[in-house]
Amino acid sequence: MFTLLHDISSALRQLTKHRVYALTAVLSLALGIGATAAVYSVLYGVLIDPYPYRNADRIAFITIENKQGRAGDIPFTLSELDQIRQTKSADDVLAQNDGSMVATDGEIP
Repeated sequence: MFTLLHDISSALRQLTKHRVYALTAVLSLALGIGATAAVYSVLYGVLIDPYPYRNADRIAFITIENKQGRAGDIPFTLSELDQIRQTKSADDVLAQNDGSMVATDGEIP
């Protein structure tokens, strides 16, 4: 513990003796920390939090399950979609059906 206190007092004496170097070090640290914070705030806004929706943390993906377990990616019927819309726990419901097709002549595209 004595060594640590001795090192701190020696560092403070050197900083007061060489003020220009201390000021240069403090300004360099401030510039580096500020630039890093600016870059990471832009990266967070662009990559990490990309959803431009209000309350994006409340967006959910709903799947249908039968007695045997998950029934795959079965799209909702209109009656099921109406039932989900009428529940008190859902604010808004959007139905979407994604499909992809590969059209080839028997060869790999």
